[in-house]
Amino acid sequence: MKFTFPHNHFTVFLILIVLGFPIYSNILHGEFVSDDYGHIVGNFAVRDFRNLEDLWYLFNTRLLVGFSFALNYAIGEFNVFGYHLVNILIHILATFLVYQLALLTLQTPFLVPRYTLRESRSLALVASLIFLCHPIQTQSVSFITQRFVLMATLFYLTTIIFYVKARLESRRDYYCMAFVTMLLGMLSKEMTITIPFMLLMYEIFFFSNEKIFSSKKLKRITPYFLIVILLPCILFQDRLGSNLGLKYQLITRSFNGNYFLTELSVLCTYLRLLFLPVNQNFDYDYPIVQRLWEPHTLFSIVFLASLWWLAIKLFSRDRLVSFCIFWFFLTTSVEVVVVSFVNKGVIYEHWLYLPMVGFSLFLTLMIRRVSHNDAVYRIFFVVVVFFYCFLTYQRNFVWQNEIRFWQDVVSKSPNKAGPHWGLGIAYSRKGDDALAMASYKRAVQVESNLSEGYNNLGVIYMRYNDNQSAQEYFERAITIDPQNGPAYNNLAFFHFLNADYSKALTYYVQSLQRQGEYPQAYYYMAQCYRELGQLVQAKEYFNKAIRLYEERNNPEGAKEAKQLLEALR
Repeated sequence: MKFTFPHNHFTVFLILIVLGFPIYSNILHGEFVSDDYGHIVGNFAVRDFRNLEDLWYLFNTRLLVGFSFALNYAIGEFNVFGYHLVNILIHILATFLVYQLALLTLQTPFLVPRYTLRESRSLALVASLIFLCHPIQTQSVSFITQRFVLMATLFYLTTIIFYVKARLESRRDYYCMAFVTMLLGMLSKEMTITIPFMLLMYEIFFFSNEKIFSSKKLKRITPYFLIVILLPCILFQDRLGSNLGLKYQLITRSFNGNYFLTELSVLCTYLRLLFLPVNQNFDYDYPIVQRLWEPHTLFSIVFLASLWWLAIKLFSRDRLVSFCIFWFFLTTSVEVVVVSFVNKGVIYEHWLYLPMVGFSLFLTLMIRRVSHNDAVYRIFFVVVVFFYCFLTYQRNFVWQNEIRFWQDVVSKSPNKAGPHWGLGIAYSRKGDDALAMASYKRAVQVESNLSEGYNNLGVIYMRYNDNQSAQEYFERAITIDPQNGPAYNNLAFFHFLNADYSKALTYYVQSLQRQGEYPQAYYYMAQCYRELGQLVQAKEYFNKAIRLYEERNNPEGAKEAKQLLEALR
């Protein structure tokens, strides 16, 4: 019986579901990991999806994702199954959009004479399966927090699809729908800022009836460029104490050439991971480039320049392959720029989720062209997809358990402080202070100026009633990083427990200046004022604590603060 690629969209979607769920099935009952605790478990805003003000305050440019976390909480609270299920469903939907986009792209005026409908369907399906199964996607799908990337990509692809359909069918309603989905994408993650440039690329590459930069093209694209102005306006509303703090990071840092050169090397590593996804790591130990003339840096510059040159040369001969190469550069550009200014976190696998769209189509084209006939093509694609499925399923075992997750990172980046610190936090959550302390000490051994490591050591020593060590570590954390709000908070609580109420108040004030409002600070400040006999101030701060506890859906905290307030009357 001859194998034929399905042409019914429902059949394609069914294939994606049947293949997608099994390869991610082993993370459905996994644990919250790393940033999941900050964005979900410890985040008061997600506990009430109706509280849009707090969701806006904490998520800012990623409001829609915060809202989706809140819906998850409303349905199952902290049952991790629901969060993982939603991520997997979004990934499958995004994969179906990859299929749709590839199919539409092959039907654009410049490509439709070169590919039959049957060829277009087969290429689109294979590209979507590669996107679905590639193991580099695990960090975006299995790491609940990276729903940011999943949802932004979903809206990114939807916007392009609507725009291309509008061009192919000359329908204004599709232009409007593309406009709406772009807005939704901008409330999911900042990377959607490149959408207008991607639409312009589509015009240049695949709609060739006009000049490359004709007035008609620019008129169609201009509204999408104008909407980009909204993103910095939204970002400007970001306040102290938000989850991301992106505005603060951008305005307090400046462009760093060393980080930019490092990102050029990172782009080469990304390409290697796309072609050969082995030895994956959550937190790569990636050295910052110090000089332009380092051999690895020079190689990266020459290689990337050669790739650009190749893409330009291919524009006239093989426009689709050229487009796939430029897709990679455009969709990685935001992270390159942000890292160059923020100066931290130079490489993460989830940043490859959107670039994977172009790579999936590129790899499909390469498989097709090295195949001598249809039978060889099918064998090639089955082997590649099966290999990726196996790697993805195996990689997901790491995401099942937070301690196993961090142990994997430590084994691959032993000389980096962050993984040891993360492992220490995981041990603390499991109640194993001894192993947590060992990990924190290893972290500050590796990086002596790791403020967070000293802060966490202080917390453990405070639990051990070793007051001298606790104070010493909290103060060292503040000396290293005067902006470490949690360290000020812990030092304030330390002095509160030791009945030094004046010092506690001083440090609580400094903590609030660095972290924004939070009810526990007001609660303990009120108690400090009460102990000092300043009852007017005590009542004021108990009222502030009650207000914040109620706003943040913490009735137990509000009840306790009200009881203490009543006792003063």
